[in-house]
Amino acid sequence: MNSETGKVIKLTILYILSRVDTPISNSQITNYVLENDFTDYFTIQSLMGELIDDGFVWKKTVRNRTFYSLSDSGRESFQALSTELSQKIRDDADEYIKKNAMKIREESDVGSTYVETSLGTYNVHLYIDEAGERIFEIGMIVADKEKAQRMCAAWQKKSEELYPLVFEKLLTGREKLQSPE
Repeated sequence: MNSETGKVIKLTILYILSRVDTPISNSQITNYVLENDFTDYFTIQSLMGELIDDGFVWKKTVRNRTFYSLSDSGRESFQALSTELSQKIRDDADEYIKKNAMKIREESDVGSTYVETSLGTYNVHLYIDEAGERIFEIGMIVADKEKAQRMCAAWQKKSEELYPLVFEKLLTGREKLQSPE
């Protein structure tokens, strides 16, 4: 790969990060670059490492998943060099973001963690963030690590279904709730 190709890929990554309002997963960026035959997986990871080392991209790892967001210096650098990225690449990236918007948002806004307690049980914490603000969270204790891991994995898949259900049940229950005296 020549340096010009590397520059275009880096600018494309910065462009994608500038177009989303939430951190985006490594797999989303990698899929886009691979789908468009820009380069191979290892080169993408190397270029991402350079963008991080140069301070243009922030990296955050949550439960073995890596997310990226654009730093202020990355935004400034992209703006200074934006004319070097073709309109076709911009249009393709915008189409990819539009097509995958829900998946991008779900991957970054839905989260879960678990920690072992002093009693050997596990405290599971499930949450949803929207526009950088926590809008829902629930915690519970489970007996073992395997159950904690299963709950976290299920939350990633079922949060879109469960959140409105919990919200509705708490607000529209048929029974009359009595306040504690």
